[in-house]
Amino acid sequence: MKIIALDMDGTLVNPDGTIAPQSISELQRLADDGVVIAIATGRPLQFVLPTLEENHIFPELGYPQVIITDERDVHFLDGSEYRPWHSHNAAAYNKEIALLDLACELTRQLSQDIEQFFFVNNDYMQQSRGYVEMLFRRDAVRDAAISWFEKELEGKGTLRAVRNRQLVALRHVDTGKGWALEKVASHFGASFKEVLAVGDSYNDYDMLSRDFKAATTDNAHSGIKQLVRKRDGVVAASGYSLGVAQILQPLGRQSSPLRP
Repeated sequence: MKIIALDMDGTLVNPDGTIAPQSISELQRLADDGVVIAIATGRPLQFVLPTLEENHIFPELGYPQVIITDERDVHFLDGSEYRPWHSHNAAAYNKEIALLDLACELTRQLSQDIEQFFFVNNDYMQQSRGYVEMLFRRDAVRDAAISWFEKELEGKGTLRAVRNRQLVALRHVDTGKGWALEKVASHFGASFKEVLAVGDSYNDYDMLSRDFKAATTDNAHSGIKQLVRKRDGVVAASGYSLGVAQILQPLGRQSSPLRP
């Protein structure tokens, strides 16, 4: 593999914020062998770096060489800092911010139609990140909201509702982890079959359903496991970070089932 892209929360990072030493060891080995390690997350960059540093993953180690944040923006490791891919990030942000008024109006309509309580990110977060995100305390309300959005957005080709555990975000149809990862693969001259995507949740669906190799951990949602198995991918025996180590361990070795 030339590129390995890892979701953070629930995949590389355990619920307590730690990363398994076995995963760190495998990532360092692969990075030393010239594999591009990418983080693909819905978090902003300022929330990604402290988690890595708390687990003693510093830029000086040489990886991750790429961090995809907000499921859209790309940052490349340059020495001891991460530099934004300005042209890509600006174009992606502008596509989303142009639909913000529509997303806000749909969110207001949702609250009236389902008559249920939920949280919405504030104006500052909407403007800075470019999209509306909602938090639902109850699974049934979240699922009802997703169904409502799917019906309202059918055939419009602009926004889509993206689920990430209890969160639902309204995103431009041409953004997502998979969309950004395709751009990264092209940047490094890698074919999609030379890219491994690893994730556990429905906001990872965009990269797990594309032409990359796919893998997931045992704690993943059942629908994600089903997708990975359908694509002849790997489902690790363990969950969370230890599962990532199990996925990575064969890579670059003669027994690897994932090498292109």
